[in-house]
Amino acid sequence: MKWVPTWCVGSLLAVLMPTIVPACHHGQTHAHSSEGSSETQIHGHSHGHNGDGGVPREAITLNGVKTQLFVDFPRLIAGQESPFSAHLTLLDSHLAVTEGRVVVELAGGGQPPERFSVTGPSSPGIFRPVVKPQHSVLRTVTVTLQSETVSETHHMGEFPVFAGFKEALGVPKTQEDESSIVFSLENQWMVPFRVAPVAVSVIRSTTAVFGEIIRPTDAEAWVVAPRAGRVTEMVMVAPGSPVVSGAPLFTLGGTHLEGADKTAFDLALKQADIRVKAARREVDRLRPLVSQGVVPTKRMVDAQTAVEEAVADQGAARKRLDQLERSQRVDGVVDGFVVAAPMGGTVMETKLVPGAWVSAGDPLLRIVDPARLFLEVKVPEKEVPRIQNVFGVLVRLNKEHAWTEIPREALVFVGTDVDPDTRTVPVRFRFDGIDPSRVVGMVVEARLLLDAGRNVLAVPLDAVTDDAGVDVVYVQTGGESFERRAVRLGVQQGDMVEVVSGLTEGEWIVVKGAYSVRLASLSTDSTGHGHAH
Repeated sequence: MKWVPTWCVGSLLAVLMPTIVPACHHGQTHAHSSEGSSETQIHGHSHGHNGDGGVPREAITLNGVKTQLFVDFPRLIAGQESPFSAHLTLLDSHLAVTEGRVVVELAGGGQPPERFSVTGPSSPGIFRPVVKPQHSVLRTVTVTLQSETVSETHHMGEFPVFAGFKEALGVPKTQEDESSIVFSLENQWMVPFRVAPVAVSVIRSTTAVFGEIIRPTDAEAWVVAPRAGRVTEMVMVAPGSPVVSGAPLFTLGGTHLEGADKTAFDLALKQADIRVKAARREVDRLRPLVSQGVVPTKRMVDAQTAVEEAVADQGAARKRLDQLERSQRVDGVVDGFVVAAPMGGTVMETKLVPGAWVSAGDPLLRIVDPARLFLEVKVPEKEVPRIQNVFGVLVRLNKEHAWTEIPREALVFVGTDVDPDTRTVPVRFRFDGIDPSRVVGMVVEARLLLDAGRNVLAVPLDAVTDDAGVDVVYVQTGGESFERRAVRLGVQQGDMVEVVSGLTEGEWIVVKGAYSVRLASLSTDSTGHGHAH
């Protein structure tokens, strides 16, 4: 962006006359020459409006890649000092440049280049090099900032070096727009403020909805006790602990026989063996006697029943002994049931207590995969016809967060039934990724994208203010001057909104701090002239 004065060609013919006016020297200067050019370094020198002899001043605003230059200076006169007031602003932060060296170069017109420089600002953001041209010709003027963090050259264009005061006063000055809103750079640097060019953006039709962050059912699992037992050999499974699928979590290494006397169990089994043998011998003894009719058949039936009971007691004794042996330590390791993680993830909840007795089916541990999330938005039934082609969704966790786009490829499903209670249809997207600000159950603001988008002029929503019911944007017409511009808005997408009319591509507007400019427009004092040029 560049604002320059309009010069009258007829007047310039009289300007470039070789009239020499004696120079007026201010302060201390040092001249340096190199390859036909000269550079003057100014030390401890400051100028205000006074001392210019009534010479009209020029004000130029240039936006570079990294910095904005707003420079104010008296018209150039051969042999006379013209103190420049160069305001330099960092475009990304809109803060004042606080260090570096500024060089003003006059070149062209068939004469050697002349350079005038100053090191460091006289106050934050304001550099005051004093230019004293020697040749009454048409010169190309550049202003260069050189610093450790940023270097940039601003090309101001062509300016005449007048032969004398009479010639400088003879050229009409471009009339300023008195309706402009003045808001000084010193004030801009003190508040949150930023300007940016109006540009073409892709804006898509959207519909506002509310969404909820949920967790897929297969991204969560409860670990339950596969059998009764005592919790032993538990690894570190506190909430927040990461686990790997298949990694051991704990062991169920105890039974209801824990602490029993193994000798007694051995004795019980041996006694059961003896009773089985004795019962079988009795059956063998009675069998021929029954066949001979010596003893009644009932005696044989009772003996066989005794064998069956003895065998049952024997089996129970053996089982009790086996359970006891499995629950005891072998080579320092519990011979029990090892429970492993069914999935990888993070432990979210645990009910495990070392040494505690659990029953089969008890829920003991909850594991989730924190990286796997869904965003489910609820679309009002009146908007359902518009969501047949969903192109994605914009989501914002809260006002402090920027809008995030979830692409169409992350669409999981579009519901087909209207919820009878909420009268909405669910649309679900994958919302994967580990982000502490994404909390399951959180309700968020969302906008469904309903088309592929159009190339339109768009500005940030923060650039638009409501002025008595009219949407207004403030256009920067100079470094410290702004124009109130009514605009007609179109489709909104996230933090951007389409501008149907009122702005032109490339115009620079206030995108942060627009309300401060509005306040300046209501002020009766000279808000824009809080400093001396």
